[in-house]
Amino acid sequence: MAELTEHIGSDVLLPLIERAKANEVAVEISPTTVDNGHRDFMYRFYVMCLENGVQLCPGSDAHCLDDVGRMKSVMLFLDQLGARPEDLLELSDLKERS
Repeated sequence: MAELTEHIGSDVLLPLIERAKANEVAVEISPTTVDNGHRDFMYRFYVMCLENGVQLCPGSDAHCLDDVGRMKSVMLFLDQLGARPEDLLELSDLKERS
């Protein structure tokens, strides 16, 4: 499966990222998205998000009970991305938009 993601280029990802930016939508980052066989692809995708001003929304995966609250891998990945606090969506930001 990893070989499929190698063929997804910026030309495919950029329209999605631009749409997220235009609609002020943050992109989720969870253990499921960083602890899989597509780590290089996800790194490239998240870097593109940050480069284009799209915030990331870190969280644990509620689809699996064992993953709820498991954030260590996400925090390490955010460090590798060079994400700054302003690159992350805060829930208080949502209250201000209402």
